[in-house]
Amino acid sequence: MILRSIKKAIKKFIIFPFRQLTAPKKKKFCNQQIPKIKYTDGSWLTIATTPDQQRIEDYLTLQQITVKQILHIGTGNSSFAKKFHATNFIDSITIVDDELDYAIALNLPNYRCFKLNKYSNDLLRLPVKYDIISDNNLSSFACCQQHFEEMMRNYFALLKPNGYIITDKKGMAYHQDFAFPITVDDLKIILPEAKFSIQEHTVIIEKKLD
Repeated sequence: MILRSIKKAIKKFIIFPFRQLTAPKKKKFCNQQIPKIKYTDGSWLTIATTPDQQRIEDYLTLQQITVKQILHIGTGNSSFAKKFHATNFIDSITIVDDELDYAIALNLPNYRCFKLNKYSNDLLRLPVKYDIISDNNLSSFACCQQHFEEMMRNYFALLKPNGYIITDKKGMAYHQDFAFPITVDDLKIILPEAKFSIQEHTVIIEKKLD
């Protein structure tokens, strides 16, 4: 009992304050009307699906989703589309040319791929509304807080009623040096009208009808 109390005190008064001091500072504005593309991870075409992305795909598989309009952010190796295109309609976006070329060359039924920067308002030019938007790295490459928040509101605008955004806590914590991590509490401030549910690592942000 005493040991547990000591561990809690260390976490509260030493570890957590240290993390707060060393956490990346969110850049509020980048002073760019059109957000710059800042992406340094390169192509994911030949890289295996990451654990956080795999958890999202496993969750959707368990939901037995069918006839859903889905937007997948970050095309990568197109594993998402390969898994779900037969019973759903998949749109995917990327800023990496070889991911785009590979997705188009697959010629999968019900699968389209677009070259778009998710942090720009060009996102709203996508031709349909979505039941599900999947993005495992929400803020990982954000140029600033302003454009990140605009992206989240654009996601919400692209959802159908009762549609949802699905993400993962590990991906929410991952970020480039110029970007920042994001928490569920941060997202609740940006989207106060949303309904949030968390299943271990998986985070669901729902556009719930009253």
